[in-house]
Amino acid sequence: MCPKIYVPVHIGEADLSYILEHERTHIRRRDYLIKALAFLALSLALIIFMIAPNSSDEITFLWRDSSP
Repeated sequence: MCPKIYVPVHIGEADLSYILEHERTHIRRRDYLIKALAFLALSLALIIFMIAPNSSDEITFLWRDSSP
C-alpha cells in the first residue's frame, strides 16, 4: 500500500513542512489500517443488528438494567 498526501499548491514552505510531518506521522502509525478495521467492525455490527432485529430489544433491555 502506498498512501499519498495531497496538498494545495498555494501552501508556503514553512506550512508545508508541518503538514507533511503531520501526515507522515499518520502513515508511520498506520492510522489508515486502524480506520479500515474500525469501519469493518462498524459494518459487521450494523449487519448483525439488521439480520437479528430481536437482539436490539434485548440490548435495549440490558442498557435499561445497567442504569442506576
